[in-house]
Amino acid sequence: MAQSVDKPATLERLWSIAASLLPDRNPGDLNQALMELGATVCFPSNPQCVRCPVKKSCLAHQRRKELCYPVRSKKDFYEKITTAALVLRNKKNEVWLEKQPARGRWGGLWMFPFWAHKKEMRKELRFLRSELNSFLVVPHAFTKYRITLEVFELSCGKDMPLRQRRGRWFPITRLARVAFPSPHRRIAQALTAGNVPPGPLFLPKSPRRRKPGPRLT
Repeated sequence: MAQSVDKPATLERLWSIAASLLPDRNPGDLNQALMELGATVCFPSNPQCVRCPVKKSCLAHQRRKELCYPVRSKKDFYEKITTAALVLRNKKNEVWLEKQPARGRWGGLWMFPFWAHKKEMRKELRFLRSELNSFLVVPHAFTKYRITLEVFELSCGKDMPLRQRRGRWFPITRLARVAFPSPHRRIAQALTAGNVPPGPLFLPKSPRRRKPGPRLT
């Protein structure tokens, strides 16, 4: 049975066979010839066997299995998923976090409000959908899933839009001390790196210059 060329043991065996075929004199000529053969004739998906100078010595050609080589491991199938999270910020520059149940994938960790599908988030925030702003995209992986986490941002006043959820407000300046799962840790890091309160940015006025006094002589 043919062995996969992307396995270390197979590569080691192939290098050993190649070393045994090298002539004592001018081994570089053989290396150059093999590279030219691979670059111009022996293509993996479309080999030009008709004009190959070594086809009589090729077992794959003799067995009519040229397209069966090289053998590679079967690629794993990954399912792509898109999820959504929300950075909900109040006027005190705090964000809303929710602690996960003790039993579960992220048991006991804090997370930003999270939905398995973006449409579920929009349904829960149906009266505020026009105020949602894109904030960040976090790609991550879990077992057979390749996940794209789309993060949105929303500012709120006195009224809490997520009334059915349990959680608490955290100052952005304290997020580094909170235990997050990896994807939500990246959201917190992005917030901490850009820790600017919402609204216009006011710069301090430059101090007035005093008029120079009389010069003493």
